[in-house]
Amino acid sequence: MSITVKLPDELAALLYEEAARRSMTPDELATRVLAEHIPDRRHLGFVAIRESTSGRTGADAEEMLAERNSAADSAGRHRRPAGRRRS
Repeated sequence: MSITVKLPDELAALLYEEAARRSMTPDELATRVLAEHIPDRRHLGFVAIRESTSGRTGADAEEMLAERNSAADSAGRHRRPAGRRRS
């Protein structure tokens, strides 16, 4: 597939300079940069295939989440929004 992207002159110059520094064409560098910075929606980073050490399965996920949230509420802790990690 081919597309045309209009870049400001300064950015285009940087693209050409960096591509030359890496012995690449500007098209190759632009493709690499875009591929690295646009998330692949097919990748599910939170999914892992492992053996359960608790004996519970994915079918128990909703119940396990409810238990965790109930325990956190009982302990007076606030629940974190889904998908957010502590820093």
